[in-house]
Amino acid sequence: GESGSYTVVLKIDGVKEAEETVTIAAGESQEVSFSATKEEAGDYTVAVDGWSGSFTVVAPEEEEVPTKPGVNWPVLGGVIGGVIVVALLIYFLVFRRRAY
Repeated sequence: GESGSYTVVLKIDGVKEAEETVTIAAGESQEVSFSATKEEAGDYTVAVDGWSGSFTVVAPEEEEVPTKPGVNWPVLGGVIGGVIVVALLIYFLVFRRRAY
């Protein structure tokens, strides 16, 4: 026998995605590999020279992004106000004692 060339075609959902031409000797075989990437989730049918199969693309789980808690202004205002009141009390107590 003689060697010959053969074009192997990959179809996904009936649409040609890739092809590769190989040269092989009579009675020989050769492995051909294809790689395909699909962005959309779903089921896909694959066909190569009468052979068929399928694969499924699964959508990634969406990660919940934690939100930064906002400033609790009423609490912050209360704390600052309390600190000011305590500071004023200490100030007046110290100066009242010095005045006597």
